[in-house]
Amino acid sequence: MIIDGRDRVNCIINSINYLNKEGVIIFDNSDREGYEEGFKFLNENGFKRLEFQGHGPINVNFWETSIFYREKNCLGI
Repeated sequence: MIIDGRDRVNCIINSINYLNKEGVIIFDNSDREGYEEGFKFLNENGFKRLEFQGHGPINVNFWETSIFYREKNCLGI
């Protein structure tokens, strides 16, 4: 599942109802303030976090995208 839009914390909270045990969540711009409540929720529900940081496509600032996953996920991480 990819989360990249408005109301991202509510998307996180509702997403695990539609994600199978092997599914992962790709969360764009995970470096932005205001998403910690959602990240805490995922952590409490057994998700781990893998962060990717680098330059964004339209500027020189660093951006972050995170993958949230559980054991035995479809990516094998």
